[in-house]
Amino acid sequence: MSSELRDQIRAYYQQHGLDLLLADSDYDELLEGISADQRLLWERLPLNFRRDLRELLLKDDYIADPQGTQEAVWARLQRMDQDPAYMQLALDFGAEQLLQLPL
Repeated sequence: MSSELRDQIRAYYQQHGLDLLLADSDYDELLEGISADQRLLWERLPLNFRRDLRELLLKDDYIADPQGTQEAVWARLQRMDQDPAYMQLALDFGAEQLLQLPL
């Protein structure tokens, strides 16, 4: 995909709040049962980070304990939202490795 097309997709997302690369249903398992506040937090996450969080659904931890993994993910996302240094650490570490970060 060209950088021009990526820029157009990013601009569309910023203007309309819709991700043209992934359907909302791709996040169903991560978003199931979340609160309105958590939904707002989700929308504040960088788009690429959100997209990469889907990788967690393929890991053995999630397959073994979906609810526990979802709770662990949301605990870290909430800390990211409240702590800029933790946010930067998580961004540097990568969404697919989020559960490796200490709370």
